[in-house]
Amino acid sequence: MCYPQNEGGTGFKRVEDICRVFAAKRWWRMRTGDNLWSQLMMAKYCQRGHVVARKVQGNHSFIWKELLRIKAESEPHILWKINEAQISFWWDNWTGIGPLALYHHTDNNPGNLNVADIIDGDKWDMEYINNLLPPDICHIIQRVEIGSRNKKDQPIWTHNSSGEFTCASAYQSLRKKIPEIPIWKCIWKNGIPFKMAFIIWRAIKKKLPMYDRIKKYARSADPMCICCDHPEEETICHVLINGDMASKGWNYFGNYMGVSMQNQNIQARILN
Repeated sequence: MCYPQNEGGTGFKRVEDICRVFAAKRWWRMRTGDNLWSQLMMAKYCQRGHVVARKVQGNHSFIWKELLRIKAESEPHILWKINEAQISFWWDNWTGIGPLALYHHTDNNPGNLNVADIIDGDKWDMEYINNLLPPDICHIIQRVEIGSRNKKDQPIWTHNSSGEFTCASAYQSLRKKIPEIPIWKCIWKNGIPFKMAFIIWRAIKKKLPMYDRIKKYARSADPMCICCDHPEEETICHVLINGDMASKGWNYFGNYMGVSMQNQNIQARILN
């Protein structure tokens, strides 16, 4: 149920996904905001290393553990635009490929290095950079634009065209997705009342309380359909498609609209 309607759900959202969105919002505020809370968290947990390099430890607080758990999903969507270049060369995502510490080609610790340390005037110090990173990464750095050195470095949330973090864009980037199927667009339309669309959705998903669905819970229930002249076992297909009453309804409205209803399942009939 907890998927968008065009993906086969009913439009409800998982509480788990909502919690992850708000955790991502806290991560964004801590990484980009200049406020008392972010200063406190940085001072308490990141005195000896960059926040992106931190790992969960047993003595950490619950809120800090939650932030580090959402880090892997949120941090790749934060891109830094270089201006004054006071962000970390190794750990902040300013090239679009993630932390450059992952591409460090020596066994030595990358150490503390700001982007400003590898800028010579108004261009990159490529001689220095070539000693730190592989050639393909150096080519990527050469293409990164250096902005005004009088402005602060600008964080950009890449899943929003405005660059600002929003809960809606975070939800779309963090939630689990499934492929869209055309039939759902035929069901969830403005002209169809929700309760009718919901019944059709339940029928396609085989969620209606017919005997074939409830027999393992109600063994004493009558398995036969009581609406037919020649009763058969009550199934979703029988009640809605093949039964006597259903066939009369389909044939009547099918003939009226000029649509053939022969040898079709419920999905095909809805598409017609």
